[in-house]
Amino acid sequence: MADRAIPGVPAARCLRQLRASARFGPLGASCPVGYIQGCRVVPVSVPLPHHSMIRQDLLDILRCPIDGQSLRLADPSLIDEINKAIQNDQLTNRSGQQIEVLLDQGLVREDGKLLYPVVEDIPKLLAEECISLESFSSP
Repeated sequence: MADRAIPGVPAARCLRQLRASARFGPLGASCPVGYIQGCRVVPVSVPLPHHSMIRQDLLDILRCPIDGQSLRLADPSLIDEINKAIQNDQLTNRSGQQIEVLLDQGLVREDGKLLYPVVEDIPKLLAEECISLESFSSP
């Protein structure tokens, strides 16, 4: 097989799986990722841009499950800061579990105190999954 993504599997999904499984650098940076070739990864350097697949009309109706406050998309700089903490094994969620998967995006509560992770374009709107933003500079 040539050095390409698996036939029938979207390249974006392969990149997300590689990024999550190998805990590569923060989004938006030039991260070491690769194509899957059989059972091994052939490294290449690909910039991974910040993007949101959450439609504005959906974002307008999403609410914090704890107190019903509105949610907004997190700034890319905040996501980078959170992903660095995840890479350094320094971040836990509200239930005390260590977070191991890098975030694609996040939804910040209106008061700026909590962030709900978005992984593989799926928001995790569970009270125990949220992340406190008290120790981060730019909620």
